[in-house]
Amino acid sequence: SEAKGDTRVTESSATSAADNAARVQAPRTLYEEGYIENSWIGQWGGNNLPILPKLQASIDTYYPGTKLAMTEYNFGGGDHISGAIAEADALGAFAANDVYLATLWPLSGSIDYQLAAIDLYTNYDGKGGSFGDTLLRTETADVEKATAYASVDAGDDSVVTVMVTNKDSETAEDASIVLDGAKDSYKSAAVYAVYGDSSDIRLIDVVDVDGTTANVTLPAYSAAMVVITKEESGLIVEPEPEIRTETKVFDDPESMIGENGFIAIPIEDPEHLSKVILTADVTSSAGSTWGTAGCALSINAVTPEGEGFWTHKDYTIALGTGKTASVVFDGTFAYTNEDESTSDVEAVIADGKIELQKWWDASEKAEAGVEDTIAVKYTKVEVIYEYPASAEDETDAPTEEETQGGVTVTLWGDADNDGDCDIMDVIAVNKDQLGSLALEEQGKANADVDRSGDLSFKDAVNILKSLVDLVTLPVEE
Repeated sequence: SEAKGDTRVTESSATSAADNAARVQAPRTLYEEGYIENSWIGQWGGNNLPILPKLQASIDTYYPGTKLAMTEYNFGGGDHISGAIAEADALGAFAANDVYLATLWPLSGSIDYQLAAIDLYTNYDGKGGSFGDTLLRTETADVEKATAYASVDAGDDSVVTVMVTNKDSETAEDASIVLDGAKDSYKSAAVYAVYGDSSDIRLIDVVDVDGTTANVTLPAYSAAMVVITKEESGLIVEPEPEIRTETKVFDDPESMIGENGFIAIPIEDPEHLSKVILTADVTSSAGSTWGTAGCALSINAVTPEGEGFWTHKDYTIALGTGKTASVVFDGTFAYTNEDESTSDVEAVIADGKIELQKWWDASEKAEAGVEDTIAVKYTKVEVIYEYPASAEDETDAPTEEETQGGVTVTLWGDADNDGDCDIMDVIAVNKDQLGSLALEEQGKANADVDRSGDLSFKDAVNILKSLVDLVTLPVEE
């Protein structure tokens, strides 16, 4: 997309309210007659808009039957809810306008919100629930406020899936979904949504349907798959866990050069790391009007089994002052397999730091053959951690003095005896069991969390489960 708010919406620095607002409207250029976006396309290419119907009309006139593909597309916002809304709208528009193939062109390593929008269509319930294969004619009262696409499976109207977006950044909206022409009554509607500061798809509501009308409430800035059925759903909405955040701010990152010659940002609590936000001034040595630096966070990671490996999370940052980029952490990292393929594995940062590296750059002058260096000077780095709201009051300390093999337990799970129960304790127990590390007696007492009197890999698993709030230490044998 070329649409602009304060900045072109596909730039990593397009994070302002105006940028987000432009992004959620940008897909309208694909399909809406009379819509003119703020861009050079809107200014000079209006005769060729909307894009998809005009392309299809050309196909119908000159090459009937030719399939239409959008082989590179992106509306930005991979790490923001506006990106999910735009992606959900674009996918619906592709389906409604006979696009045979569409391939998202990632702009960074942080595209969780865009992937969530894809999952809303293909796996909204985590069990393979998907948008139907037969579109229904769908209209909304105001495309600027909301878009909708609906479907059933061919020959089966027992389930109607409706993708609905709320483009209001501040206000929840009531949506009345009316199934005109339905021959039978429907009973239940389940609402699966992506919204707010999480890219997770959540079941947020289950409502009764009045025959052919489902009334649901959509959170501000949200994309939702509403699943309307002729049977009672039997689904139960679980209360959302309360989350608290802690942010560490580094105002002079350029002074934090590590032993490898790169800026090294300390990571104090790897297993609760949620996001890193980077702010920089980006300049062109040749005076380009546009340019981009391709950067990465270089990371040494370790799996729960104790295997260390090098990995990275990439991002781009554009020319300008105070440009920002964000990198999301979800507990997984890219791991290179023996056949050079990559897969995501559960792991954490192993050595307490991330390094900021620039890998490539591109610019207006460089494309013209002029030597040009895109320099990135970081002015601020924010490291954000997330915790369950109740974590402040929770502790794995023994409620009363307990001993294991004659040694008093100081903190359940603290195998390395450093005063914390964290992923490094899981690794320490695994190493002890593999014979590559001998735990001290105090550590063994702390780590025998099933109180069996015999430290084992099972204790490592239970410590790991406690870190993600699946069990409370100690556990019963």
